[in-house]
Amino acid sequence: MPDDRALAKKLKNFFHEEPADFQDSPIYSELSDIEERYTELKQVATGGMKSIKRAFDLSTSRYIAFAELGKPNDKHLYEVFLREARLTALLEHPNIISIHDVGLNDLGQPYFTMDLKEGDSLGEIFKNLNTKDEEYLETYSLHELLMIFVKICEAISYAHSKNIIHLDLKPDNIQVGHFGEVLVCDWGLGKILNNTEIVGVEETLLEVDLLNHISSKNKVVGTPGYMSPEQINLNGESDKRSDIYSLGCILYSILTHHRPLEGSVEYILKSTLKGNVRDPQSLVDFSLPNSLIAVVKKAMALEPDHRYSSVLELKGDIQKYLAGYSTLAEDSNLYKEFKLFIKRNKATSFVSFSALLVIVFISFYFIDALKKEVNETRIASEKAQSAAAKASSLLDELTSTFLEEAELASKTFIYQYPSESLARTLDQSQKILTTIPGHPVAQEHFIYALFIMQRFDDVLRSPYTNNYPEISQLCEKYAPLISAKTNQLTPINLAQLIGELKGKVKNHYSVGEKMLAYVSEKSKYTASFGHVVKELIKILNPQWDGSGYEYSNNRNKLDLTSPQIKYLKGSDDESSGQSILRFMRIDKLNLKGSAVEDLAQLKSIKIQTLDIRDTPIKDLNKLYTLKKLSELVGYEGQLDDKQISKLPRSIRVRVVEVVPKE
Repeated sequence: MPDDRALAKKLKNFFHEEPADFQDSPIYSELSDIEERYTELKQVATGGMKSIKRAFDLSTSRYIAFAELGKPNDKHLYEVFLREARLTALLEHPNIISIHDVGLNDLGQPYFTMDLKEGDSLGEIFKNLNTKDEEYLETYSLHELLMIFVKICEAISYAHSKNIIHLDLKPDNIQVGHFGEVLVCDWGLGKILNNTEIVGVEETLLEVDLLNHISSKNKVVGTPGYMSPEQINLNGESDKRSDIYSLGCILYSILTHHRPLEGSVEYILKSTLKGNVRDPQSLVDFSLPNSLIAVVKKAMALEPDHRYSSVLELKGDIQKYLAGYSTLAEDSNLYKEFKLFIKRNKATSFVSFSALLVIVFISFYFIDALKKEVNETRIASEKAQSAAAKASSLLDELTSTFLEEAELASKTFIYQYPSESLARTLDQSQKILTTIPGHPVAQEHFIYALFIMQRFDDVLRSPYTNNYPEISQLCEKYAPLISAKTNQLTPINLAQLIGELKGKVKNHYSVGEKMLAYVSEKSKYTASFGHVVKELIKILNPQWDGSGYEYSNNRNKLDLTSPQIKYLKGSDDESSGQSILRFMRIDKLNLKGSAVEDLAQLKSIKIQTLDIRDTPIKDLNKLYTLKKLSELVGYEGQLDDKQISKLPRSIRVRVVEVVPKE
């Protein structure tokens, strides 16, 4: 069958003559003349079984990383090498190295190409931090290193969702770019777990257990000091918790800039099996956060059952620390929670503590006065009652502060973890309403959380529903439309509801955005979300009449061509500050003729083609945030040559001649 297709193609080329202007195309001619696709090969790294070279790809006109076997004639390694490339190519994630091409050279030897990223490995960063390099000390603070660690966790969590484990996580396999890019590399020891189904992977591509990490000679494969005890134990079984152990080792190095274990390979392996790891605090001359030490110890627990149950749980603890909350690993007490609360609310706590000191001072003063005479006792009693009233007022203030703190946490996490954040808001509000039923702030949190989760019947049954008549009317109207199967409105009905929010709820855009975030958590990139996104764009651009909006589900293309469209993200404190287009799968975005002028509104949208013709966009510096962008379309004279020259080579700029209007 392939031979028939090749013959048909040759016959077609024989009888079909291309127009002269097509044959004269410089790019076409350049591609036609290519004999050797990869040139300018220069060795940049070696490791394991691979040799990595920097090469220029004539087909795409860019530099890439070219990987081949260090021993190209060892045919026993061919299949493992090629399957590493296939395995890595299947993992499409912003923090996992991308594979571009896999093939055989003229000698039949395998190779594959991938992203060539400028920057340092995490291991090199630790070495420079150990030498007290001022530039690295200023760039890579503990906070910045923890943000890098969160991105590593996101990549491994994605791989685990595909039932793939890495088994060779270490600082040298983490690449950090100059602009905050973080890539997990070298999946050579990657393994697909037994008895699992890999979503989107054909059975013929990979076989489960092909990439086992114990060879036929029972040799341990991995990196001593970062590999888990079960990887060293020949009778052990590696699973997702093995990667969690290695992540704990990387976090150990982030805190200390040292490896968890030093010494001979035999010593490191024995110490790993016994769990004899040095206390991180003993390696540095400054105080380490006990919260993070607890996270390290939990992740590096000797028994897999004592570690974090998932990478998401480990990442969540790091995010809690960064936000000023206690971690699950440290099992904090009331005193620690109180200290963290004070740290998060310094100004309010200072005022409250000062007021408490005043109350205590006044109380002691009048107790002493009671000993002198009866008249002063009466006066002291009256002032004590006044102090009690102040204390009651202070209690109300602290309760309100606690709710405001919960609201701040909700703003931070609701767009990433909608279900967890809303459930927490409901729980905190109910606890306060149990003590103070008439508390207005708690009532508002309670009603809005139920409304965003589309629990309309619960809103109507609430004793506080009469305080929110507009929301109650919306609930009565849309409660009968809730699907019995999904317990949610259809996207079309949700779009209609969001269109009616204006004038009935405060911060109507952010409420609509939160409702969409909650729904999309279970069904991401649904084509029908286009109706909801359109309504939210109308809220951002109230003068827009709805024209110039067209979404093609088959082509993943979105047209926003109305001159009335300028804003694509919310600007109030309640909104996420992210583009509303993130809820749609968009490969091609056409902004021709729109009023959009700030490319920062498209940050992290995975578009491949962007048309900015006839728009006020002048500044292209924000294009680096569009990781997948490969083509930029603009009018002749619209784009500054200096800015174009600074764009990555991976972005092709297509300049279109302006057609004069008749």
